[in-house]
Amino acid sequence: IRAIGSHGQTIRHQPTGPHPFSIQLGDPSRITELTGITTVADFRRRDMAAGGEGAPLAPAFHRAFFGSASEDRCILNLGGIANISWLPAGDASPVMGFDTGPANALMDAWCHSHTGRPYDENGELAREGSVDVGLLEDMLSDAYFLREPPKSTGKEKFNLEWITTVLKRHPDVSAQDVQRTLLALTAESIARQLPESHSLTIYACGGGTQNPLLMQELAKACVPHRVCTTRELGLDPQWVEPAAFAWLARQTLDGLPGNTPSVTGAAGPRILGAIYQP
Repeated sequence: IRAIGSHGQTIRHQPTGPHPFSIQLGDPSRITELTGITTVADFRRRDMAAGGEGAPLAPAFHRAFFGSASEDRCILNLGGIANISWLPAGDASPVMGFDTGPANALMDAWCHSHTGRPYDENGELAREGSVDVGLLEDMLSDAYFLREPPKSTGKEKFNLEWITTVLKRHPDVSAQDVQRTLLALTAESIARQLPESHSLTIYACGGGTQNPLLMQELAKACVPHRVCTTRELGLDPQWVEPAAFAWLARQTLDGLPGNTPSVTGAAGPRILGAIYQP
């Protein structure tokens, strides 16, 4: 093992304002000490220092690993937050990528607050409800969904408080209908922000791919584009994000840029992260 690429757990990501910052838990010094392996961490702040959003960082890896000479591809990561990497066929057009908004974050928060379960397994709670169209459109009117990229977001915005604020305008919606509408919000907010393409295949990855109802609704919302998972490209959907940060660590060790300025808005390519040697 040459190195460990450690992203850590994001506890606050604030890419806008006079003092942008991003904080992740996870001590690379301790990781290095315990493993005896070189560790690369703190990937986001270098991009932010160059005027970028610090996120998403995976598009550079997505281009290197999933790019195609003949097919327009969209890599869709369904973590707490959803982000897309738009990979036009060939190398003529720049990669585009951004956070579309919530993926699992709001569904998990609502499910936990009403059932005590950490997430809605297989979309079971959502299946008990129906989409409330008025609530859905109210949620989709949030200014974030209308912003042009580059943009990034996190749970500091899309959280239980955000849901509660919107629900004050819709007091009669049942818990099951809210869960179902939050699932629809994830699918619809992604579909509405897809780049224009005559023939686009969407390859999903991340924890959200394990929710069959979400994948079903995504497929409906994204018609005529095809929705599948990165398994078709040879990489398990749960491995894509870890592989991305292993690749970013490799870039850092080799003295190569890891960000994509067309995605983050940074002033230029930058070598990301800090290296902790045993």
